[in-house]
Amino acid sequence: MSVHAPRMRVMGCGGAPDRGPTKSEKPANYNQLTELPREICQMPLQVLLLPHNQLTSLPKELGRMGSLAELDASNNRLLQVPMTLGDCSSLRALDLSYNQLGLLPLPGAIKLK
Repeated sequence: MSVHAPRMRVMGCGGAPDRGPTKSEKPANYNQLTELPREICQMPLQVLLLPHNQLTSLPKELGRMGSLAELDASNNRLLQVPMTLGDCSSLRALDLSYNQLGLLPLPGAIKLK
């Protein structure tokens, strides 16, 4: 799958909230994604928005995203999340609601700032 799939692109520059997402954000909601391209994990993103897709898992490479501050993977079909998510040292907000999670990382493995 291409990183530049429809409606899955880095939005325009700007910093003001009323100007839309910045280059450090990746909105990919409502794309019916079944798999997150690993190339996404190589981008210096601060915000990754993946709600309302068909994801059943997230790649372990997600843990390499040191600048990731917000991850929204709500309303998917996630069965588990990778333990490496705890390596996202800048993570402040995590939304995994409305999934089918049966296996969660050990308490304390994911520390939100």
